[in-house]
Order: sequence, then structure tokens, then C-alpha cells
Amino acid sequence: MNSQNDVPLYSSRITNTYLEYIQKFYPQVDIDEILIFSEMKRYEVEDPGHWFTQYQVDRFHEKAVEKTGNPNLPRDAGRLTASSQSAGAVRQYGLGLLNPMSVFLMGETFYRIMTRGANAKAKKLGPNKVEITVKPEKTVCEKPYQCLNRIGTFESLSKAFTRKYAHVNEIQCFHRGDKHCRYIIEWEKTPSLILKLIRNYMSFSALLVMPILFFIFPFTIWTACSLGMIAAILIISIYSEQLERKELYKTIESQGNAAKELVNEINIRHNNALLVQEIGQVASAFIQVDKLVAAAMKIIMQYLFYDRGMILLSKPTSDKLTFQSEVGYDNNDSTNLSDIDSDSPKKLDKTIIYHVFNNQKPYLWNRFEGIQEINIFGNNFYDSHERQAIICVPIIYEKESLGILIVETIDKKKQLTKSDMSLMIGIASQLAVGINNARSFEQMRIIKEQIQRSHDELEVRVEERTQELEKLNCELKTEIEERQKTEKKLRAIIKEMNVLIKEVHHRVKNNLQVISSLFDMIKRRAKHPETIDCLSEAHAKVFTMSLIHSQLYQSDRLDEINMGRFIQDFVGHLAQFYPNVRSINLKIEAEEIYLSVTQAIPLALALNEIISNAFKHAFSGRDEGEISIIFEKGQGQNIHLLVNDNGIGIPNHVDIDHTETLGMKLIRNLILIQLKGQLQIDCKEGTSIDVYCPIIID
Repeated sequence: MNSQNDVPLYSSRITNTYLEYIQKFYPQVDIDEILIFSEMKRYEVEDPGHWFTQYQVDRFHEKAVEKTGNPNLPRDAGRLTASSQSAGAVRQYGLGLLNPMSVFLMGETFYRIMTRGANAKAKKLGPNKVEITVKPEKTVCEKPYQCLNRIGTFESLSKAFTRKYAHVNEIQCFHRGDKHCRYIIEWEKTPSLILKLIRNYMSFSALLVMPILFFIFPFTIWTACSLGMIAAILIISIYSEQLERKELYKTIESQGNAAKELVNEINIRHNNALLVQEIGQVASAFIQVDKLVAAAMKIIMQYLFYDRGMILLSKPTSDKLTFQSEVGYDNNDSTNLSDIDSDSPKKLDKTIIYHVFNNQKPYLWNRFEGIQEINIFGNNFYDSHERQAIICVPIIYEKESLGILIVETIDKKKQLTKSDMSLMIGIASQLAVGINNARSFEQMRIIKEQIQRSHDELEVRVEERTQELEKLNCELKTEIEERQKTEKKLRAIIKEMNVLIKEVHHRVKNNLQVISSLFDMIKRRAKHPETIDCLSEAHAKVFTMSLIHSQLYQSDRLDEINMGRFIQDFVGHLAQFYPNVRSINLKIEAEEIYLSVTQAIPLALALNEIISNAFKHAFSGRDEGEISIIFEKGQGQNIHLLVNDNGIGIPNHVDIDHTETLGMKLIRNLILIQLKGQLQIDCKEGTSIDVYCPIIID
């Protein structure tokens, strides 16, 4: 269903007129089947203030035409509008205008009362002729059958005054591609109006002819003709006035009858409103179900004309119906009613009360409908009563059946209608709220008692547990004191261990620095260049390990080293071992990544070999150059080390993958074996060494 079909556009009075026509001329048609297909409720149709959507009225038209077999049904139903009881205030307002011209000229006002889907404008063309233009709203998808119904309605408006349908000529139609629908409406003149026209023509003719005849006829003859003509005009005037008075009397009489119907309807609505109000007050005042239903049944019988009634309720724990309250039955009837409690649901599953209870649908029966045998309770209780009508409605709260409300009449003059059933449905909904509240209150009372019992039991258990907890508390307090002593001892041991580890790192660093100093002293005394190079390399390796232990000694973390900070310090110190590379520009980008000592030392030694080789060989014969170092965290748990220089590169005759030089073998062993990493060397522009290795967690 689209958004336009969700908008309420058409008054329920239109649909009610259809139903009135179908019930009158097609009594065999099941109205409820049409309403269910149309997604309409009976009480919605009977409510003059309710409006239906385009989707609903379209489905109603489709099903109604199918069931009646009358494709001209919209026009026929429209012809019933002026005399329909469902027209209500519209009918009374029209009768109050006293003539059809006034009714048609007020067409725009009438039309807005019946529909919001189009606008109507009327224009007078003559004493008994008007033009009405109807233009549907832009967002409304009006159907051709609605135009047909409109024609029937226009035809019916003159019947209340002339007793004949008006003649409607549709000269333009929206459904034929025109911008709007335009109708020329003409109705027969009333006898009084015809006589008035004759009188007026005769008077006008007399004024023209009499002066001429004065000169033609003798005075005596002229006088006789004049008096005869005046007498005829007077007789016609008097007779037309009498006819007009009779017509007005009939109109006023019809209006008076309609007013009486309205007053009666107002009184009924007032009493129904008071009834529902008192039922609501009773539902909110009583907290016991039996007193609530007894008071409600008494109020229903007080305000309404039913002869007797009863309420059956189901128990909260089962679907078995139980007699609860009755009004209007004798002692023998009450005894028979109590037998309902002993009947099983299987025995009663084919009765009307269980049909109403299980299917949650109301039931209305009148004897004049032709059904003489109905199975209400499955016993002989009702077979001995000459009832005329009965209503059974379910008492429903939030889609759950709580019971049944039953009322009936035994007077043949009292027949029950759908409106009575709608009222009973409203009362049943009020009772449902009250019964649910009363049961909820009773359930709360039971729960409160259970809570109180549980509270008393809980207090006893709490007292027992309190004693147990006090005992456990003493034991726990003792255990906590012992754990605190143990923890204090452990903290002291950890502190001593930390001091000891730092002292170990400090001594290792001092020993390595002593060894480094010895290498430096020997290197200064050495004369041979190869010896000096070997000592410098050894000196650099020892210094590298010494620097790691120095950082561990200075750091708060004794098991890991900040490798990014180490590289920054290490490369700067390493350059001091090679004085001839002061013109080399060093670019270092190192993230702060913490590595364990077992991983940091081989990585540092490998970096020492890579940087030392670059210092010694990459810039031979050149005054300046650049070495860039990137140390970062790679994808996953990996680290990435990239050392790149723009030097002369490795000669082409050197096989990088199979060279047996000590430095390259050391680099491969450290990275591939100890660090479990990957090594890539590129010699296209300078030398680029790319190292990937996983972070090892000890």
C-alpha cells in the first residue's frame, strides 16, 4: 500500500449508505465478509466521524460489486443518500434549506462533509438548473465508480423536495482526460412553482392586453373581462400558496422527524456515555473480581433495556469458563448456570461461548433472522427460554481472553443491533482493564506474602551466614596477614635481584669497556694497516655490546632495550672509529621498539657490520656521501631495518650470494640463523640492505 492510500479521505457515511442499500435490496449478501475484505470494522462504518482511505473504499467497491453482481451499485447507492438514515446531520442540514436550489448551491459545503478527496463548486443556471464542477485533489487517485456514485448522490438531492430524481448530465469527466468533472443538474418544478409562473405570466399579459381591449370592447364587456382575469389570477395565487404551504409542511414535518431522531440519538449516546463512565469508575474502584463484575452487571441492566445478562470468566491458570455474575435469572436458572463450571472444555468446544472466547469474535443473534436453534452452553438451560435476541462479546485484555459478557432480550419488540454489540464491546474492554487490574492486585498480594515469607527465611539464613562469615573473616584476616608478610619478603628479594642485575650489567659494561680500551691501545701501537683494521673491527664489536649493557643499566626495564634510541647513539659513536668519514651525512629514522637482550645483541652486531662496511668501502675515492637508516615496525609482529648508501656499490665481479668474506658471513649468520629473519641486498644505486625479522618474545 502506497503513502497516498494511507490518507483518510472518505466519510464513513458514504460506506454506510452502501451497506443500507445492500441490506435493503440484497439481504442474502454477507456484509461482514465485505468489511473484512475491505479491512474495515463495523463500528468504524457506524461512526459518522470516521474516515476511510482510498485503498479501503476501492476494496469495498470491488467486493460489494462481486457479491451483489450489480455493476451499477455505486449510482444506485448514491440515489439513497438523501433518504438514508446514515446521512445524519447532512440530511437534516439539507432539509433545513427548504428547496433544492439551496441544497445544490451549498454543494461545496456538503461535499467537504462527505469527502476530502475533491472540491466542488456550484453555479446557478436557472430556477431549476445548476452547474456543479468537481475537481479531485492532485494527490488523490479517484476511481470511475466514485464519479458514478457522485451522479447518484446528485440525483437524490431533489427527491426530498420533488419526489423525483434530478436529471444529471455529465458534460466533462476527469476520468476521460478532462481537468475536472462538470455536471448540469436539472429537476422538475414543484406544482406550487408552476402555478406561480402561470400567475406571473397571466398578470404580465393582463397588464399588456387590458389597455388595448379598453379601446376595442365596450366598457361593460371590458369590465367583465378585467374582473374575470383578476379573479382567475387571485384563484391561482391562492391555490399556489396552499400548495406551497403543503409542501413546506411536508418538509418541516420531515425535518421534525429527523430532529426527533437526532434528539433520541443524543439521549442514547448520553446514556451510553454515562454507562461507560460508570463502568470505568467501577473498574478502577474495586480490587476484587467478584464484586467488580457484580457491580458492572447491575449498571448495564440499569442503563440499557436488556432483560437479563451474565458474565463468565476464565481462571488465570486454565481456559475453563466459570459462571461469575448474573442479573434477571430465577433460582433454577442460577443452579443450571453453575453447572457450566463442571463442564470440560472438550464438551463445550462446539458451543457459541467457546467460539466467542477462543476466536475472540463477538456474536449477535436475533430470532427474526430465521435461526431458531442455537447452541449457547451445550446444556438444556436455554432451550426452555423464549429469548428473542442475544449478544455474546469476549472480554479481551492485550489479546488474551479473560471471559465473556452476555446480554439478551425476551421481549419480541426488542431486537438487538450491531450498534448494541459495539457498545457491549466497549463495555467489555473497560471490564477487561478492571478485571486485569483486580487480578494483578490479587497477584501482587500473593507475591507480597511470598516475599514476606522469603524475607523471614532470608533473615534466618542471613543470620546463619553472618556467623559463618565472621568465622571465615577471622581465618581470612590471618591468611591476609601471612600473605602480606610473604609479599613484603618477595618485594625485598625482587629489589635485591634488580640491584644485582643492574650491577651485573654495570660490571659487564665496565669489563667490555676495559677490553675496548685495550683494543684501542693495541691499535695505536700497531703499524700494519690490516692489523689496525682488524683491531678497529673488534673494538667496534666490543663497543656495540658494551653500549647495550650500558643502556640496560640506565633503563628501568632490565629485560628489554629501546632499540630506536640505541641505534641513534650507536651510529654516532661508531662514526668516531672511522675518522676519514666525517663528511658522510647520516640520516636516521628509528622508532622506539623494545627488544629482548637475546635479540638486540645479534641485531646490533649485524648493524655494526653493515655500517662499518659502508664506512670502509662505500665511499672510496669520494669526499662526501650519505647513509640512511630506517628502523620501524613492519606488518604483524615483525621489525624492518633498511640501510641504504649512495656510494660506489659492490663491484660486479663480487658474487654477493656466495662471498666468503667474514663480514658478510657474520651478517648472514646473525640475521638468517639467530634472528630467523630475511635479508635482501640491492647494488643498483649504491648499496641497499633490507632486513625483516620477527619480534622474539622471551
